[in-house]
Amino acid sequence: MYLEDDSIWGVKRIYHGITFQELLIVISLMSKMGKECSFSIDTEKKSAKDFDDIVLRYEQDGKIVHRFIQVKHKKGRHKKISIGDLLTPGKNGAFGLIKYLIAYLKIKSSGEFEGEIEDFVVVTNADFDFIDLTQCGVRKLRMMSSGKNKEKEISVIRIDTEDEFLNIGNSTRYKFDSSIIQYLRKNMDFIKGEVGRDVSDEEIREFLNNLMFVVNLPSEDELIEIIKSELGKEFSNTDASHFYS
Repeated sequence: MYLEDDSIWGVKRIYHGITFQELLIVISLMSKMGKECSFSIDTEKKSAKDFDDIVLRYEQDGKIVHRFIQVKHKKGRHKKISIGDLLTPGKNGAFGLIKYLIAYLKIKSSGEFEGEIEDFVVVTNADFDFIDLTQCGVRKLRMMSSGKNKEKEISVIRIDTEDEFLNIGNSTRYKFDSSIIQYLRKNMDFIKGEVGRDVSDEEIREFLNNLMFVVNLPSEDELIEIIKSELGKEFSNTDASHFYS
């Protein structure tokens, strides 16, 4: 992120050219503006494994809470997240759940992150490849017509609760139902080799309970407009305009 001191306005000026990830960091900072709590944001934190893009740490009710956020930006928003993407074997693929399960287990066992862990989040401007456009609570992804994932079924559950950080534009939050466990278990030898022990169904279920996908995030230009609008609420419209040149 390109920042520069501005002695006139007493703030940092944010310049064009910042990335999708950096815009989300700005939004996460803004979500804590005006709140009487201590918080910090780490980026590219190695110990956060494949959730290293944004690690948000803050105090809530006297407790330390962590949120681990991985940002996956697709240039072509028409490209959908398929069942094949989610079941990518090994630690490959932007949306492979096996990779994220391994990262989750390693983070939980590291002992580095004291306090509570709120969730593990994958955020993207892409959407799932749904069977239809019906906006219901439980939605099925389109089955693969060929290949090793042919006719496998995966459903996601829409989350409609308020979230001061992740309610961004027209994005939607989802969690996976337990039907996906059967597919993840087929990779248990690989997972065991990565974490050094057997992993139970209960641990996989806990992972799914803590995992959230946020899809259909706004584009970079739309995020900038959201930031400018929110800044306008905190400052005068004149002051807010000086955050961008």
